[in-house]
Amino acid sequence: MMARNPFQYLQPTTHEAFVGRWPLVKHIAYDLAHDEGNSHAIIAGQRCGKTSLLMALAHQLHQQTQQGESDYWILPLYVDFKAGTFDSAEAVFSFMLNRIYRQLNAVMQDQPMQRVPLAMRPGNRWFEQLHSMPTLTVQVFEEGLGYVLDQIAMYALPVRLVVLLDDIDSSLGQPWTEALYSQTRALLCSSDLHNHLRVVLTSSQRLLDGSMNNIPLFDVLKLHYFEPLDQAGLNQLLAQSADLPPELAARIWQQSGGHPFLAQYLLSHLWEQTQLSSMHDATVEIIDQVAARFLATRSFEFEGWAQTLGESALDVYHLLETSTDWIPEEQIMMLADMPVPHVKRGLLALCCQGLVEHNEAWSHYRYSGDLFKTWFKQCGTSLQRSVKQSVAAAEINRHPTPITIAIDTGGGPYIAGNVNTQGGGFTGRDHHVDDHRMPVKNRVVTSLRVRRMGQTRSAVARLNLSRVAYALLFYRVSQSSIL
Repeated sequence: MMARNPFQYLQPTTHEAFVGRWPLVKHIAYDLAHDEGNSHAIIAGQRCGKTSLLMALAHQLHQQTQQGESDYWILPLYVDFKAGTFDSAEAVFSFMLNRIYRQLNAVMQDQPMQRVPLAMRPGNRWFEQLHSMPTLTVQVFEEGLGYVLDQIAMYALPVRLVVLLDDIDSSLGQPWTEALYSQTRALLCSSDLHNHLRVVLTSSQRLLDGSMNNIPLFDVLKLHYFEPLDQAGLNQLLAQSADLPPELAARIWQQSGGHPFLAQYLLSHLWEQTQLSSMHDATVEIIDQVAARFLATRSFEFEGWAQTLGESALDVYHLLETSTDWIPEEQIMMLADMPVPHVKRGLLALCCQGLVEHNEAWSHYRYSGDLFKTWFKQCGTSLQRSVKQSVAAAEINRHPTPITIAIDTGGGPYIAGNVNTQGGGFTGRDHHVDDHRMPVKNRVVTSLRVRRMGQTRSAVARLNLSRVAYALLFYRVSQSSIL
């Protein structure tokens, strides 16, 4: 019978195979079990192991309860935020109560009927109707959840629900984002449930966006930033193949930079190519061939990472990938043509994606892993242009009120008409018209008012937007194309 490949890169890792981050898991689990504990947020890039960590955390919390390490029955409930689509905070609360009820119901199925809480017995029409409603106010959500917890407490220890909320990115930047998280903050901090409810959420680097700074909830979460596996963590993964020679282990480290997904991919395909003989017979050349296969067949992974990282982070990475040495943060800030906060957010986003590492003092940085670097050298320039377009469109769509922009005409005669931004139009007039609201210097229009026009025109121009260095958008010119 053929042995099973121990290296799985497409699915979350089971707690038995989870490596490298158990100290963090145990730290969070210990904190969640105590009355003075916090709720937590895990910030990490794509394919960095966020879901695997939540699964390991659920296992650890079950272990603590079985060992009697808490006065509560700690009950972790996993909720995949990507499984729903929402148009309001009320829709999110309905989705949450439905998922919580379904998992609690599964847990209680093993209990004798007389020990099943009244709220979960068949025929409880009030609660059955409640958890199936399409929207719930936060007050009704609190009432329904509190009722269930009170019922369970009659037959067991007091319950503390730990909601493991995976991948909340789709809730960010919505008209209802502030309402959702201010109400969630109240549930965790000041409601009757505050001692019976904790949240551990995961998100990508979008949480590092400066526009998220003033959103409620995040100021009461303990933040944890994922980074590449260190050498010890990667060695735990490599130990699943005891016959891997040291030179091959070094090559896996060099190509992956400690990124768990990339390391698992390389090891999985290396195992498949050598399963009829032994990993000990593999060569460095085979690893490089597997890396080349990744670039040929799964480059969409890196494209997605780059889109999420955004313009500032890619510009910072371009500075770092030119050297194998540690680069001081001060030097990066001096070389980068962007505000200091953008540089800092870019560095942190790159670390969270597992593409850059820092020293203990967070004062020096260097790129991590040749595989992404190779792809970036091949595709980075064209992708950076694409990211600038995406960021610009998102920037405009987040501003329903007028903002100020600058349009460089590149020496052309003048511009006029509407500028389409996919979410409305710019309106303006050429500089030959006597309009003191649009001062012009060297054929650069330095202020145009954004209004919601809905008209669509076509042509191309280079724009300089707030928080966006350059963006390509569409607009109409009166006499000639501008670029």
